[in-house]
Amino acid sequence: MGTDENIFELDADIIKDFLDEYLDAYEELERTFAEAESGPDNSQLINKLFRSVHSIKSNLRMVALDDLSAIIHVLENTLDDIRHNKLQYIPELSQLILTVINQVRELASLQLQDRNSSEDIMFLSNAITELNQTNNNTLEQTITSILNKIDPDGGHQITNNIDKTSTNSLYTEDDLDFFIEVSQQIESFFPHWSGRNKRILDICLKINTLASHPVDIKQLTAAVYAHDIGMSFIPYNILIMPLPLSCDDELVLREHCHLGYQWIKRIPGWEAATEMVFQHHERSDGNGYPQGLKQDEISDGAKIIAIVDTFEALTHERNHREEIKTPMQAIMEINSNSGTQFDSQWIELFNQVIKNKSA
Repeated sequence: MGTDENIFELDADIIKDFLDEYLDAYEELERTFAEAESGPDNSQLINKLFRSVHSIKSNLRMVALDDLSAIIHVLENTLDDIRHNKLQYIPELSQLILTVINQVRELASLQLQDRNSSEDIMFLSNAITELNQTNNNTLEQTITSILNKIDPDGGHQITNNIDKTSTNSLYTEDDLDFFIEVSQQIESFFPHWSGRNKRILDICLKINTLASHPVDIKQLTAAVYAHDIGMSFIPYNILIMPLPLSCDDELVLREHCHLGYQWIKRIPGWEAATEMVFQHHERSDGNGYPQGLKQDEISDGAKIIAIVDTFEALTHERNHREEIKTPMQAIMEINSNSGTQFDSQWIELFNQVIKNKSA
């Protein structure tokens, strides 16, 4: 591999500084991509993205991680093509770049610990080289192909160029595709969220099936993909803020239910999904939000999503803010809140689904 032997002679403080700077650059990319979504033709933002990626590449070279630097170089070349109008910027690119950079960070950490990851580096390098042969007609397909290789559990799919301003379709597959697309764009800002809604949906649908489908499948699917869309309207500094939040910041964060509700209710035909989105943080004991509803006042779909969303949050990283629990620890914590936070009837079905998945 292309790493120098003196990599293992690096001072511990240098390694820590490198990893800290890498994380800072990554978070800066997240913020810039969020800005680019509203102004993809803004050349200053594209230049800012290019500089951030170039900085990461240079820092990798400084610690002799040349093979990983070469992977970032491919991303840099793609952004350079966009800067010079050889390629057009598309939102899907943000998900690819953030995912690759996050994986490179993990591989860099392994290499700096003198742990061999050459096979993983070679795999990522071979996958990312597809970008070298792409053009405007194939860019989205190429990105999806790469993501499906390096992040096979992410549920990446080619979008259908839906007109997102249209609200004339009632209960259509195009609407579902739109919800999925928007959800994936939000997930792209937080790579540790990658595939989270797909995982949540899988368990929600299995719980619903076990209960003989009391909740409409399409409405439940739409609600899962849309339940955290309101997060995209919350100030970024609050989303990444360490816990515990101040009372004021907590109130702002809680607004995501209402904001998501306001967003989806504009699309006709999804009234049941809209209700689930609004209610997915309600509690059986009435101590939830935003309305303080109790037991039978809460829709079944919202009750299902509340349980599975909590399970996902407990077992997966979320903005480096919370301890990750094992599935068993998460199940025990959720069950300890049966009848208070969660509906005990749905908890029993949740337990059965998780048990079946583990069998």
